[in-house]
Amino acid sequence: MTIESDSPLGPIPPTSITSVAPVGSFTTTPALSFSNPIAAAASDMTFSFTAQMDLAPGDTVSLDLAGFSVPPTLPAHTDATYAFSVAGRTLIFTAKVAVPRGGAQAVLVPALFGIRLPDVGTGNTRCCARLGTCCVKVINTKH
Repeated sequence: MTIESDSPLGPIPPTSITSVAPVGSFTTTPALSFSNPIAAAASDMTFSFTAQMDLAPGDTVSLDLAGFSVPPTLPAHTDATYAFSVAGRTLIFTAKVAVPRGGAQAVLVPALFGIRLPDVGTGNTRCCARLGTCCVKVINTKH
């Protein structure tokens, strides 16, 4: 695929794009809730979202946990729908089964993972707004 543009700020010559990772969207705003909403404490987290597209096995949903304390690896955990992993401060959910579009998801992230809430708390005027805690990205690897 090649793109080019004659933009008001100057032309963009033909540029080849070899691959683009497809990204999805949500029909509702993704949300995080906590069983123990105390700054710097470990807590069960529930990540709720409704995808606007089908998720196939292998598709990922990434949750940027800016300000949170995230361990470099996660302990083994069994979940019927998602496998969990981390990359830096990003928690990655990989679909193990097909998840139909419009299906509300509430994924429990157990406190045993060792993810700790930010030292400044999670209120709207604290880390969520300031550090972008609620940044979510969906990658459809199979579509």
